[in-house]
Amino acid sequence: GDVRGLEVDWTGLRIERVRRADHPLFPLLYDRLWREFGALGEMEKREVIVDRLGWDPRRPVNHHALRYEMLAVLAGDEVVALRDHTAIVPRPPHRAGHARSARVLHRYRPHGRERLWRGGVGSGCA
Repeated sequence: GDVRGLEVDWTGLRIERVRRADHPLFPLLYDRLWREFGALGEMEKREVIVDRLGWDPRRPVNHHALRYEMLAVLAGDEVVALRDHTAIVPRPPHRAGHARSARVLHRYRPHGRERLWRGGVGSGCA
């Protein structure tokens, strides 16, 4: 699980957060996710993702703060891992929060295998 990530040597790696469609990495990250998951019907079209990137958690939708983002792990200029996810936090009168992981591309794994993984639902938080 997540603890295995501690075994990775993070020397030379950096994390880049993409929260806007005009981010220089957005086209590359979207295209990689689309190539893997689009044909399976597991990836939204670009215009839907662009719309989600415009969500502002300070402006709740139906009493929920929404934040969509992509995270990329880079070694130099090479994307070695990526994921996208949506965080959903109910506003009062609700109290619980929720984050749903969506898609993760792992390349730098402790056992040296490259594989794609379709994430599940995360746990709630108070």
